[in-house]
Amino acid sequence: MAQSSWQQSKSDNSTMRMHVSVPEGSGPFPGMVVIQHQWGVDEFMQSMTARLAQAGYVAAAPDLYHRDGPQCTDDVIARRSRLSDRKVINDVNATANFLRSDHAIDEDRLGIIGFCMGGRVAYLMSAASFDFKAAVVFYGGNTFRAWGRDMPSPFERTSEIHCALQAHFGADD
Repeated sequence: MAQSSWQQSKSDNSTMRMHVSVPEGSGPFPGMVVIQHQWGVDEFMQSMTARLAQAGYVAAAPDLYHRDGPQCTDDVIARRSRLSDRKVINDVNATANFLRSDHAIDEDRLGIIGFCMGGRVAYLMSAASFDFKAAVVFYGGNTFRAWGRDMPSPFERTSEIHCALQAHFGADD
């Protein structure tokens, strides 16, 4: 049985919550950063961290909307529109650092997985960070568009991908 809890880290001088699930045993375990869909770190995302822990990974899902604060009532479209690739990269790197700081993690076996909006982020991070040895994209869209003006789109960074990348796309996506 996996243990799940909310943990905290800092990213861009903001407290970022992460849903973390840990498998039974002493490890060292591979680590997995789990990137939310646009609905946030909801019940589905929390269940994904638990499923990964049951498979033997320490899994952490960062709340990419942490800069909005807990009282924010904006819809997910507005919240997503405030993200930039730079902020997302900082958040994912903070999550990877959080995982690597745990002695139960084998830091040489760190991966990233994302769903929908998170699939786009997993694609981006496969090029933007050397921390990840594998990336899995589930129906990641919007890879041809940069979030913000200071960086190229994930697709424009394709030649920079340095880890194994697996992508899944449904027939209607």
